[in-house]
Amino acid sequence: MRKKGSLIAKIVLSVSIFASICFYLINIFVAHTSPFKYLWIIAIFDVVCAIIIIKLIMDDYKEKLENAENKYSKDIVGAFDGEDRIKRQLLLAIYYFSQNKNQKSNEILKKLESKCTKGSDYKAVLLFQALNYTNAGQEMQAIFTYEKAVKSGYATSNMYNNLGHLYAKSQDSIQAHNNYDLAIYIDATNFVAYHNKAQLFFKDGNSKMAIELLKKSLEINPAYRPSTTLLAVIYALEGDSKNALEFKGKAIENGENPSSIDRLIFYYKNQKQS
Repeated sequence: MRKKGSLIAKIVLSVSIFASICFYLINIFVAHTSPFKYLWIIAIFDVVCAIIIIKLIMDDYKEKLENAENKYSKDIVGAFDGEDRIKRQLLLAIYYFSQNKNQKSNEILKKLESKCTKGSDYKAVLLFQALNYTNAGQEMQAIFTYEKAVKSGYATSNMYNNLGHLYAKSQDSIQAHNNYDLAIYIDATNFVAYHNKAQLFFKDGNSKMAIELLKKSLEINPAYRPSTTLLAVIYALEGDSKNALEFKGKAIENGENPSSIDRLIFYYKNQKQS
């Protein structure tokens, strides 16, 4: 709502400046009024409008950076602390990442690499570089960036989890499992890593291990929809209607569409039969 109000205010003020200039020119060239008659009034009016527009633009910019910092606070904790100007560049890069402007984001991040002096700086910069590459479909570049963080000793639990996901997509289940294990070792509360590792076991036909890991994921975050959904699917495939119904209900409570669960069950049943 605030963004809409700010945009309307900027449009109104810009139109007002344009209208005042048109009024001034009409008075000079059509009404043949002295150029000095309205000059000071229009000049003051336009300057005030311009100052307000600049203030609104600066407020919008500040809000974007604050939103980026709040949303990714865990990922950038300690990064460029005490270096406000550089921190703003990092937050701007993160804002561009959130808007899927991945190339623009990485251009800023590459410049920031040379300004990193602490581990927390490198962690933030390398993480968002890799995320940009992933979003842009440059998965090998993303893997290279995560591995760079690992070799430098800057990898976080989320980085290992993301790296595991990329290896899983490239069908390298050994590397995927290893990275999920490292993600869990660093942060035993990383419920997404438990879920992703469970998915690998499920795809390899090991439902028992998948169920165990999914339950661990839900112990940490009972509202994690993907884990409740996958448990509903696994139990349905195993013919355990009681648990299948229970976890289908939980998945729906967590926001899953019932028809999506049914489609997944149908899909995996067909896969088993083929």
